[in-house]
Amino acid sequence: MEKKVHFKLHKVKKHWVTIAVTGLALGLSFAGLNYASAEEQPTPVNEVTVEAIIKEGAVDVEAPATSEATTKTTENTTTTASSEAATVSETPVASSEVASTETASEKPSSEVSSTASSEVASPETTHSEVSTTTSESISHENKSTSLTTDSTNTTENNITGGHYYSDEQGNWYYVKDGKALTGLQTIDYVDVYFDADGKQVKDDTRQIDGSTYHFAKDSGQITRNAFASDKMGNWYYFGQDGKALTGKQIVDNFTLYFYPNGVQAKDAFVILDGNTYYFQKNSGQLVSNRYWSDDEGNWYYSDKDGRLLIGAQTVDFVNVYFYDDGVQVKGDFAPNGHYYDKDAGALVTNRYVEKDGKWYYVNDKGDKLVGQQTVDGVEVYFDKDGVQAKGIFANADHFYDKDTGAAVRDQIVEIDGKRYYVGPDGRKVYSGTHIVHGEEVNLIVGDGHQAFGEFTYYADSGDYIGFDGKKVTKAGFVKTKDNHWYYLDGKGGKLVSVQVIDGELYYFGLPTRKYYYGMQSRGELIYAYYSDTIPNSSHIYYLDEATGAALKNQYHEWEGSWYYFGPNWYALTGEQTIDNVPVYFHSNGKQAKGELVTVDGKIHYYDANSGARLSNITITIKGQTYHFDADGNGTPIS
Repeated sequence: MEKKVHFKLHKVKKHWVTIAVTGLALGLSFAGLNYASAEEQPTPVNEVTVEAIIKEGAVDVEAPATSEATTKTTENTTTTASSEAATVSETPVASSEVASTETASEKPSSEVSSTASSEVASPETTHSEVSTTTSESISHENKSTSLTTDSTNTTENNITGGHYYSDEQGNWYYVKDGKALTGLQTIDYVDVYFDADGKQVKDDTRQIDGSTYHFAKDSGQITRNAFASDKMGNWYYFGQDGKALTGKQIVDNFTLYFYPNGVQAKDAFVILDGNTYYFQKNSGQLVSNRYWSDDEGNWYYSDKDGRLLIGAQTVDFVNVYFYDDGVQVKGDFAPNGHYYDKDAGALVTNRYVEKDGKWYYVNDKGDKLVGQQTVDGVEVYFDKDGVQAKGIFANADHFYDKDTGAAVRDQIVEIDGKRYYVGPDGRKVYSGTHIVHGEEVNLIVGDGHQAFGEFTYYADSGDYIGFDGKKVTKAGFVKTKDNHWYYLDGKGGKLVSVQVIDGELYYFGLPTRKYYYGMQSRGELIYAYYSDTIPNSSHIYYLDEATGAALKNQYHEWEGSWYYFGPNWYALTGEQTIDNVPVYFHSNGKQAKGELVTVDGKIHYYDANSGARLSNITITIKGQTYHFDADGNGTPIS
């Protein structure tokens, strides 16, 4: 049955490469091939450093031909029963170590005699030697233009009676009856090949009827029963019929693989009949019945038939696991949920294991424990993924020690800088005052963390807890850790609205003004609409930024306007005399500057800079001239 080829992408060293070749019509030419036994085969200096995977036995060809067939994974290492073995050297005698069949006794195909056309000359024959051939030869001067070609001959017909000659570039031709031969020919019982222009192919390959052939460097004859390499460092093996071998082959008792274009697989993964095989770097020999590794430290195992193991396996009585690409699982959980040792790769049982900073426990079957468990007499907990709870609340508000993972009872614990109380039942306590091992512990309602410089309830309500963690009941100012200020009344309550304390006026927010009930206002202008101590409840105050005390008997600028706060702390309004200077303040407390104001039916004008009322002066304001008398009363002048 005819085999066709599928191809697939395979990831190696973080690169994806498509190896796509076909034996149908490759159309490739591999120049500069060399012959060697397997011992002489070097590692190609320019081989493509990627992993190739070729799949045989598929339905149709899915990729075009390519000469990029030599592949690279890494140098391999070997072990017997364990993957912890030393690095293995390549097998010294490879499958491609077959000696060339080309011998010195064979007469070079391009040797032309100077006396008879049937004698073949060496390709090194000089131009002068060519010029001395029989009279049937075409002259050296016109050989490039007068040649005609004849491709009617086949290998089934031995040709004699013609002659070889070369041009100035060293290209060889065979002429008979005035025509240069083309194609595959048998001349004097030597199989040779000529291109369509009559040039003999030497040290190169050609596609003939879908097969790859190689023609020797010196003689030009077909290469048979020998390895040969091209200029890219790719190796081939040519059979008795001269065709490059393809597929899985046994050469000199070594199992090898050749891609559909004839290139030997080296340092490559090949998929055959649904199984993956690896062929070594230097020799190309199939790896079998041992562990081996690549240069990234990944380990593999090839069985006695060379098949790469995948999934759960038992090797040398050890339970191991290999990913779908053949890489052995080490120091990780496999797709089956089991953990395998980071060194030996063996299945781990009945112990804790750590992965990415998380801890797990695997039982006698290698399965991860979940939920509440008792391990070695210690009560522990694992989430649904098997991750052990450490330093957190889990399992219905139970807390587990950050180091050991053991359940904690009747202790203060810390998470993210906050302290919590875990009661005797092992659960978090969410509120109240508690004595824990002689320490007073006050908890914030809802969250349950221990209070320091905080009120025990939402929006700074409830009891105030000082920075020492103890409840404060005496009268005085208190500050929260959020830099909010309050005044306690001595009974644990908070003062609100406008308050005079020690001769100074302060304002503490009401629910209608401040979200936080009783929070002291500082560094702002306020309108006290709910004053119990000031008869006029609509006064304006400015509260000092540092102390919160209301200003009095002084000017203060706020948002570009000036105010004057009098002896009763609130802002003055109307016409006032301050420091013997008549000035004016609007009903909102803002001082009039550069304005005409009518006071008691009289027109006054207040200086734009000082705000002082002008008098004994005539000025024009907005196109109108006024005269202001000694009392500052203005009269328009027509």
